[in-house]
Amino acid sequence: MKKGIMILVAVLLVAAMAVGCSAPAEPAASESASAAATQEASQAPAETQEASQAPSESASAAAASGDVSSEWSGLPADTTPIDFGLNADEVKAGNYTIGFAQCVMDHPYRLDMVDRAQKWCDENGVKMVMMDGEGEPSKEVSNIESLIAQKVDAIVISSHGGIAISPALQQAADAGIPVVLIDGGKPFDDWTYLTWMSTDDWQLGTMAAEKIVEDIGGEGKIIQLEGTSGSSCTTGRKGGAEEVFAANPGIEIVADQDCNWLRNNAIDTVTNALQANPDVKAVYAHNDEMALGAIEAIEKAGKVPGEDILVYSAGDYQQTAFDAIKAGKMELTQIYMNNGDYACQAAIASLMGKDIPQKINLGTEQATAENVDTRTAMY
Repeated sequence: MKKGIMILVAVLLVAAMAVGCSAPAEPAASESASAAATQEASQAPAETQEASQAPSESASAAAASGDVSSEWSGLPADTTPIDFGLNADEVKAGNYTIGFAQCVMDHPYRLDMVDRAQKWCDENGVKMVMMDGEGEPSKEVSNIESLIAQKVDAIVISSHGGIAISPALQQAADAGIPVVLIDGGKPFDDWTYLTWMSTDDWQLGTMAAEKIVEDIGGEGKIIQLEGTSGSSCTTGRKGGAEEVFAANPGIEIVADQDCNWLRNNAIDTVTNALQANPDVKAVYAHNDEMALGAIEAIEKAGKVPGEDILVYSAGDYQQTAFDAIKAGKMELTQIYMNNGDYACQAAIASLMGKDIPQKINLGTEQATAENVDTRTAMY
């Protein structure tokens, strides 16, 4: 009973928030998406949220020495892939079972993540039990509990649920089951897990904003399309960008709206913003789907994306964004890594007694008009 009450309270904390660094695809004439549809809505009590989001003194010192990619994330600056030293025959002999708790499975980003994990497991004789959270934090919790009950050897979690999954994580820790967190936003300080691997959202925001400032000559009006307010993906992509914008007093953010990672929401927001600010120079979206929605809204307003108004995406790296860049309608997208196979490797390496860093920076790269023909979309 007590456990049920704890879960209910935690779920209520995030119920009002969309669950994703990118949200589930919506049916539309144009392809929809989100990285994860990505996930992650995490809203903690004020004191927990503050502790989780504020850079620590040690992180600041590390950042000054170049050891982390940003103070906010605390992820190591080094993005060199770690060789876990796994031997395929030894892995197969271990007869391992990995549980994979995916937050939602109706978007190519999430499908690709799981497909990568499944392929690696199949090739190395590892059984993978995949659970679909269906975009609901309560379902994520029950899925993790189910995997614990099945006594899997390790669990990979890509979560939307934020603080709602805290009790389930504690149950896994109590059961001695290592947990790998991937692409679920920045973990809370009191979580117990083996490792968190991710692209640095703050760095994504910084990189995108620097390109915007350069392209518009350091001055002009900007529309910002946020993911889900309160999620750490949004916090990072917003904070990193606004730090750059603040250093350029000629930049003015004239509209800033939570669009829940969705294309249709972005269309509505940009349409309304352009009516009040027809002289906008750029749109900064936190993911590809919202950037693509901005393009639609700009065109419906009788303007030319890529000429009258420039459009930028903080991340995803989907093929539709590549197509928009090649067509001259979008300036930038950045890769948000979804290495499900690498997450499984880390889990197995831990089971085989190897040391795993608690934070792994998966890195990023940019696709622009100058290099898009030499880049490969994620999905």
